[in-house]
Amino acid sequence: MINELLSKFYNGETSPAEERQLLSLLEENPTPEHEADRRLLRALCAPMPDFSAMARKASAVTPRRIIRFPRIRIAAAVAILLAAVGSFLLKSPQPQEELTIDQARETTIMALTAYNDAITRSLDKLNNL
Repeated sequence: MINELLSKFYNGETSPAEERQLLSLLEENPTPEHEADRRLLRALCAPMPDFSAMARKASAVTPRRIIRFPRIRIAAAVAILLAAVGSFLLKSPQPQEELTIDQARETTIMALTAYNDAITRSLDKLNNL
């Protein structure tokens, strides 16, 4: 009987009642050769979830109210504008006075001395570890 119902099922000739009967027969007499058929029928005959209840529940949820802060937006826009103008003014080329060779040499010696002092302090700290 199981093989006859399975043949009808795979040919698409079974009614829902026959499919439930076939599933109950396969559940009552589990055999290794019909295990795949039983799992397939169990999946196909499983009750469908109630999507209408899910839809009602989803539509019952009220959407969150969006709080808008127009003053904060305006303040943020002004802050961004001021930052952009400030960075433009700071990065714009400033007229520089020309250095003489002696001034350039003194500035270079001061920078290298400061660099040397920083390196010496770092080496002293490493040596004291």
